[in-house]
Amino acid sequence: GVSVARLNSFLADVARRMGLVPDAIAGHSIGEWSGMAAAGMFANASIDEFTAALDPGSLQVVPLTYVAVGAGADRIDALFPDLKNVTVSHDNCVHQSILCGPQGAITDVVTRLREQRILHEILPFRSGFHSPALVGHVDFYREHLARLQLCAPTVPLWSATTCAPYPAAPAAITELFVEHLVQPVRFRELILALYRDGVRAFVQVGTGSTIAFVDDVLIGKPHCAVSMITPQRDGIDQLRHAAAALYVEGAAIELPHLLANPSAATVPASRALSLDLSFPLVHFDAQVLRAAMPAAPSPAPVGHPLFAEFDAVMRETMAAQQSVAQAYSATAGVASPAAARVNAAPAEKLVVSVDTFPELLDHCLIPQREGWPAIADRAPTAPMTMAIALLMEAAQRFDPGRIAIAVEDIAARTWLYAEPAAELAISCARVGPDKIRVSIDRHFDGTVTMADRFPDPPPPLAEPLREPRPYPIPMDEIYRERWLFHGPLYQGIVAIDAFSPEGMRGTLVSLPAKGALLDAAGQLAGLWVIMANTEDRMSMPVRIGSIQFYGPEPAAGDRFTCTVWNRSIGRREVRSDFELTRNGALYARVTAWEGWRFPTGGPIFPVLRQPDRNLLAAPDPEGFVVLHDPGWSSKTIEFLIRRFLSSREIEQMGGVRQVLRRSEWLGGRIAAKDAVRNLLFERGRRSVFPLEIGIGADATGRPRVTGPLAGDIRISIAHKPGIAVAIAREGVDVGIDVEKIETRNASFAAFAFGEDELRLLPAGDRDEWLTRFWSAKEVTGKARGTGFAGNPKGFKVMQVEGERILVDATWVKTRNLGTHVMAWTEQ
Repeated sequence: GVSVARLNSFLADVARRMGLVPDAIAGHSIGEWSGMAAAGMFANASIDEFTAALDPGSLQVVPLTYVAVGAGADRIDALFPDLKNVTVSHDNCVHQSILCGPQGAITDVVTRLREQRILHEILPFRSGFHSPALVGHVDFYREHLARLQLCAPTVPLWSATTCAPYPAAPAAITELFVEHLVQPVRFRELILALYRDGVRAFVQVGTGSTIAFVDDVLIGKPHCAVSMITPQRDGIDQLRHAAAALYVEGAAIELPHLLANPSAATVPASRALSLDLSFPLVHFDAQVLRAAMPAAPSPAPVGHPLFAEFDAVMRETMAAQQSVAQAYSATAGVASPAAARVNAAPAEKLVVSVDTFPELLDHCLIPQREGWPAIADRAPTAPMTMAIALLMEAAQRFDPGRIAIAVEDIAARTWLYAEPAAELAISCARVGPDKIRVSIDRHFDGTVTMADRFPDPPPPLAEPLREPRPYPIPMDEIYRERWLFHGPLYQGIVAIDAFSPEGMRGTLVSLPAKGALLDAAGQLAGLWVIMANTEDRMSMPVRIGSIQFYGPEPAAGDRFTCTVWNRSIGRREVRSDFELTRNGALYARVTAWEGWRFPTGGPIFPVLRQPDRNLLAAPDPEGFVVLHDPGWSSKTIEFLIRRFLSSREIEQMGGVRQVLRRSEWLGGRIAAKDAVRNLLFERGRRSVFPLEIGIGADATGRPRVTGPLAGDIRISIAHKPGIAVAIAREGVDVGIDVEKIETRNASFAAFAFGEDELRLLPAGDRDEWLTRFWSAKEVTGKARGTGFAGNPKGFKVMQVEGERILVDATWVKTRNLGTHVMAWTEQ
């Protein structure tokens, strides 16, 4: 909140310096505090002083849960007339509101939102602001405000509580400030009130989504809404875009302040404002244009002067269009309208994020606990079928007036994660009279076929599935038990009608998410792979030969029969053909759908499916776990990285590539988290996601468990190439080590052990027992939290009983693992 307020203050100063003077000020939630500062209502303090005094440790808050809902407050009231202990805290716009309440009540609300297929997201903050629950704490904020000298605003500040300007009297300002904390934010009504008062230009001076709210509230009404900053564009670049929009609307912008070199002595009028519009300029030779001008139009009809003016404008527009077309034909040698179609165009910008495509919150590869605050940890990912829809849309913009009827040679090259937002370029190039090759940066590409209409559908294939049988997994468990990872907006399989060694047949429903219908067809193919194999059961689409459509995109709720024929299955790839029919008529035919089978043998597939209930490392009754790396591929390791490390942990390590280079370290972290989760499972917890367990270090460098589940759990970790071990116990210092059995020469023995220790070596493999002794000393040093400190002889082997070794006063157990020895502190 302090950072937001300071940024708002900085941008308000920038606005003043560029000549932007508001007629009114308004704010959204904490933005109203910034609005008070911008309106000059703090006579003896800046916004920095006001916010800095709000010590985060002293704030009075209530731990309520907030959920953003893709529906307006009016619709929420109609859908949930019986809500108890839940209030609408933010009425943002026509299509978004925020609810808050206790966790249990919000859980019930989320269940009903899913049933209604309404987009929603649990928000990461828990404050109680803008709800009656904060009433008991308002005196804290009243006292804080009393330390400031309030005065009447110099510019009208409109309240999101009353939807009217703030009063002038300090006492009345204080009361409204306090009321603002416990009442809903009525932002939708506030925008409408400002509009009724004559406001037509809205400038967002800060971060957030208020401009989107304004556009949603005022849809269909003439207005201008711009933001001074945006995550999609460089700061100065966006400032120039905003200034240009406001300059066009008549704002007295000081353009020299926006130049790259504001100290220039003079500014030519033609260069007063330079904008990067992400589109190259097109130049035509003036002589060619004059030569290509059409003959003068016939005189305007006699009539009303208003119509005459309209006629003149339209004739001028038509003449300009003809001039450009003829000039292009003359310079490019275009001979016919068919050949005049553009062969290439500048790339378009595409932002893929959970804001631009909210449905991707239901296409997250990695499950996390309900309400997990970091969206990136869920890996929202654009499905290949969404990319296909985007390819078709781009082709239709490139070749307007015609429709996309087929896509072929489709390839998915890398994952397209939607958090953080990805800004991409879509490029189109004509490769035939009716063919357009479309690429989305390095992620997806395909060739789109254009036509004037959809072809008539041929009869569906009369190719039966032999030996059909019921699918082994009940339909109601497929999504609930995460056999498929998809959320409600992508849960398009309604029923599985037949399962055969040759393929699948099921009933699908069309959902509003982009690409959801084809994605559901791909899910059927994925379910076939899951049940047709015992190893490497997870597949993802990477290529498609062709998709032919025989009709427009269906409406949400339409039902289809989908048949999947498996054509081949290899060690890594599986190929299928699909057909989707509606009421017996063919809607789409997919050929050569190729899925890539990821190596997911052993415990990996259960962990990928339900990471909260399954361990990757093998647990032992002694309280430790052992993780063997059989030589996983980089793709499999990347899957594991994102399931066991949070986005913050990955960032701290320098990114996924750096973690891939440190596979030993990763194995140790996975083992440590699994050791803690195994202990919690033994204590009765049924579900613990790996990301709920944090691994940090204390002042001595000893690993420690962090996070809300840490309690007094203590851990120790060890790893070598191909193996990692970890141990976790509650309230007891522990140590664990793993060492490779190898030849150890006399100098090593003399450095590590005294003569009396060497005399204790049991008969048998000397190298193995030297390794056991060394490992036992390592374990003792770890349990003490000191390590060897360069003096292994400071830890003395006193006694040997079987595989148990006494080091000073600590009993250590050891075990031969074949090529390695491990040791751990005895319980």
